[in-house]
Amino acid sequence: MLNNSKPYKQKGHQKERREEVVAEEPRPRIPLGTYDAVCFDMNIKQSQGGAWKVYLNFRICGGEYDGTELFMCCPKPNYKLRERHKLHKQMSLALGRTLYKGERLSKKIFIKKMYKVLVRDTHRRYQDTNKIMPDFMQYSVVRGIIEASTGVSDET
Repeated sequence: MLNNSKPYKQKGHQKERREEVVAEEPRPRIPLGTYDAVCFDMNIKQSQGGAWKVYLNFRICGGEYDGTELFMCCPKPNYKLRERHKLHKQMSLALGRTLYKGERLSKKIFIKKMYKVLVRDTHRRYQDTNKIMPDFMQYSVVRGIIEASTGVSDET
């Protein structure tokens, strides 16, 4: 029998055991296209498959979808950041120049800056049959930065 009053440790975090399971809010889906957006957060996390990824979170600014939050995922290279990597391309677009030798990934490159971004839908598939899941299971993501806008955003 579980004792629900005692917390347990999981990877250094305190969590309480709960018997209820609550669904989180579904991810947003907006039409394909280009939008003005501000990058408000960057995280480096391990994906479900075990690979390390850089997640950039954007908030759409202006228009019908103002305030909608979407993310972009870039694989994190193990050693050197080469020109062929998606992360290298996004960093170069964010800075408006090519990267210098030895330049490192930093939150300062992306955070609190306005960008014109390309938004697309995911194409989630069933693992066993590789067929595309129904429309209600799809959601929108940022495919990439098109260009950096001038100025710095006040949004956090």
